[in-house]
Amino acid sequence: MIADDILDLEKLKPWLDKNGKFNGCERGLSILAKTTKSGNTQMRVGDAIDDYGIAPEWIYPNPDPNRNATWEEYHSISQAKLNEVKDWGKKWLEYFSTRYERLPDSKAETLEYHLRQAPLWWATACCPGWGYSQIIPACSQPPVHATTGYGERAKEYRNDLDHYQPFEKKLAWNYPIYYPYKIVVYPNQSILKKKLIKEKNMLQRKEGTDEVFLTLGEKLYWIKDQEDFNLLKQSQPIQGVQWENVNKVAEIEGFYDGRIIGKPDFKISELLTMIFAKMAGKLMGIKEREIK
Repeated sequence: MIADDILDLEKLKPWLDKNGKFNGCERGLSILAKTTKSGNTQMRVGDAIDDYGIAPEWIYPNPDPNRNATWEEYHSISQAKLNEVKDWGKKWLEYFSTRYERLPDSKAETLEYHLRQAPLWWATACCPGWGYSQIIPACSQPPVHATTGYGERAKEYRNDLDHYQPFEKKLAWNYPIYYPYKIVVYPNQSILKKKLIKEKNMLQRKEGTDEVFLTLGEKLYWIKDQEDFNLLKQSQPIQGVQWENVNKVAEIEGFYDGRIIGKPDFKISELLTMIFAKMAGKLMGIKEREIK
């Protein structure tokens, strides 16, 4: 997770609500992702974020927060307003980049592992008790809804964030989870506080974590596993780096899983990942079938 004090919050202020929490424009994203009345696919929404970024919520808010708008009301937008949403999204892309991946399976150990890095975006059935049970029991119905998992109590339940009330739900431990995805946001140098620009050509370890970074010139590389480190070492024949010492530390410290090298710095923060939780449901379908 990104430490709370590494971002230049003054630049991020247009995206923060009155409580200092990130609040992105899911309505604008729904339109840019070409959401239909039957739902959307996770890949299409993820690609829309990559292509268009995320505007602040106040640019194009819910037409009436006190009721559920019709599909036509929610997706009605003028060309001028759409251009404004896109312009703010471009500003977002100056500060952040995103990557998403589908997890290999929905096994308990897989979900537990990846929840340590970021909330997960998954599909489920709406089993009996969906709107009222303290812990919703499992059923054999097919997946029809996309929500965001953000934690768990092992062997008891998984925390689930929905866009229908009650927003915070608990799914029974054996509740079937389908098509889990993970989206990670990477802050670019332009949104980092200046004090984070470290000395050149040094291995660094983020305080209090096992995250290892290597600065080469003005770039920060997140070394997520030994394979990443080996690839980086082969592709960066830079003078002044004592690779023998770096390799020794790299083998000792351990890494988070991952396969992307050359991307700037740190992992996604809980503050930023909540945007994807808010975009669950009708905006977030699955590749295999569209869901509401």
